[in-house]
Amino acid sequence: MPIDRYLGKLEGIRTSNKIILPASAPSTDFSLEDLTLSWRVNGVVYRNGIYTVDLLKVLLSHRTSRVQDQWSEYSRNAISNAQFYVGDFPLYYSLFTSLFKNKDSEYKHEIEQAKLFIKESMFKYWLSTLTRIAYTPSGKDRVIHNHGLPDQYEVQEEIRGPDEWVKNASDKRAYKAILDSEDTAEIQAVFNWITEKDAYLWRVNTKPKKIDERVAGFVANSGGADLGCYGNPEYSNPSLGVRRAKIKT
Repeated sequence: MPIDRYLGKLEGIRTSNKIILPASAPSTDFSLEDLTLSWRVNGVVYRNGIYTVDLLKVLLSHRTSRVQDQWSEYSRNAISNAQFYVGDFPLYYSLFTSLFKNKDSEYKHEIEQAKLFIKESMFKYWLSTLTRIAYTPSGKDRVIHNHGLPDQYEVQEEIRGPDEWVKNASDKRAYKAILDSEDTAEIQAVFNWITEKDAYLWRVNTKPKKIDERVAGFVANSGGADLGCYGNPEYSNPSLGVRRAKIKT
């Protein structure tokens, strides 16, 4: 979905000054191959291991927009045929972090090209993931990663709360549940490196009267780099195409 459909929620947010990015230590497992259709990134730390992650050089399925449930079905078929599919939010963040940490390595030219593609995509579209948040009337919320896939998994945590600049976050548990990282300084640095904007968390602000399911995605404009945990499951959006293979635990 074009970004202008979401501009209203960022309207009035002041763009803060560009920050100086911290030095990043390159990973000894990292390498990057510039293939015809994708970038192959080796050494991505994701969940319980180290992975090779391929990032498609165009938006998935020829820039097609789908609702999340349709992307889940698409991804199940793609995985069974070793094709590109939609990742969960932790996978995208792990990939972005790996590129960020190695931005000054011997692969810096290829990393810059991948970064520019991600940046341009974020500024044009609200990019869907296969992470879904079920905001609950009582108790902790449910964060469902790889929604609709055989390896779907769930984290229970309080996600609802005030929207906030990531760099000002005091309670980091929501970030751990959504991105599998509570290092908010690094989260800010990664998305600022990609977009030259400060990262901002959008979410449901109050407890709902009944379970309220939302899609997680990411987008950017002049107001900031939006980590969106409020997407309507009935909205159609494009996505970045990825595929992963575990190389070590």
